Amino acid sequence: MTDEPTRETSTPVAPPTRPDAMPVRETRSTWPTVLGVLAIILGGLGILSCAWLMVPTAPGIESDPQPSGGVLEAYQAASDPVWLGISAVQLVGGIGLIRRRRWSRTVLQVWAVLTLVVAIVHAVLVPDMLAETMAQQQSGSSGGPGAAPGAFEIVFYVFVLAGMLFSAAPPVFVLIWFGRQKIRDEVAAWR
Repeated sequence: MTDEPTRETSTPVAPPTRPDAMPVRETRSTWPTVLGVLAIILGGLGILSCAWLMVPTAPGIESDPQPSGGVLEAYQAASDPVWLGISAVQLVGGIGLIRRRRWSRTVLQVWAVLTLVVAIVHAVLVPDMLAETMAQQQSGSSGGPGAAPGAFEIVFYVFVLAGMLFSAAPPVFVLIWFGRQKIRDEVAAWR
C-alpha cells in the first residue's frame, strides 16, 4: 500500500442523446403572485375605505362641516356601494390570480372595465357638483379676499385630470397585460 491518494480513472461520458435524458426544470412565472398580491391589498383597502365612509357617525359627533343634503352628498352615498362592489371584484380576482385560476383573468378584466366606467362618470359629474357646493358656501360667506375665480378653476380642472389619469392607470395596465398573447396562453394552461 502506498500513502499516495488513489485516483480513480473514469471513462468520459458522452452527453445525453435522448431528449428526455436531462430533466428540464419548469420555472413558474412570478407575475401572477405579484399582481395578485397587489390586487388583494388594493381591493382590501378599497373595501375598508368604502365601508368606513358608509358607516354613519355616532350621534352628537359632527364628521363633515359641509351642509347636509347637497347633491355631492347624495352622489357619494350612491357611489360608495358601487366602489365597494368594484373593490370586492378586485379582491376576488387577486385571490384567483395567486391561486392561478383561469377565471381570474376575466374577473380582473371586468374589474378594469367597471373601474374605468365609474372613474369617467366620476370625472364628469363631480367637478360640477363641487363647483355648485363651493358656490353655495361662498354665497353664505362674508366675501373676504380670495383668489381669482379663473385661476382656481384652472387648478381645479388640472387636479381633476390628474386624478382621472391616476385612476385609469391600473385598469388600463390590467387590460393591456391580460391582452398579451403570451399571458393569454399562460393563463389558458391554468385550472
